[in-house]
Amino acid sequence: MKFEEFLAKKLEQESPAVIKENGYYTYPVEIWDKEKCEKAVKYVAKDGLGTKYPWPGYIGQNYGKTRYNGGIRHQGNWYEGDIRPLPQVAEGFEIIHVPTWGYRIVKTEKND
Repeated sequence: MKFEEFLAKKLEQESPAVIKENGYYTYPVEIWDKEKCEKAVKYVAKDGLGTKYPWPGYIGQNYGKTRYNGGIRHQGNWYEGDIRPLPQVAEGFEIIHVPTWGYRIVKTEKND
């Protein structure tokens, strides 16, 4: 049995020890309506001790590409990591990157 055949057979078995090279699971893009954006803009997050963040609109830092040692399983398949795209926001809102913090949502114009 050739090595390529052996590897293909292992991949078919979905063994966690053998992960597809450059195989990343991509989450579907979230679509935020105006109501959800308005709520997120006003939200003031707190850290683990209850201290408020210095600005409202923090939506987290869990976006982008993440690689896991040993891989990760999504919907029964093994992947090298995952990709979580930023949400698509309603017109009049924007997601900005805050260095070392993550992302926050802000209003770009008056929505009255």
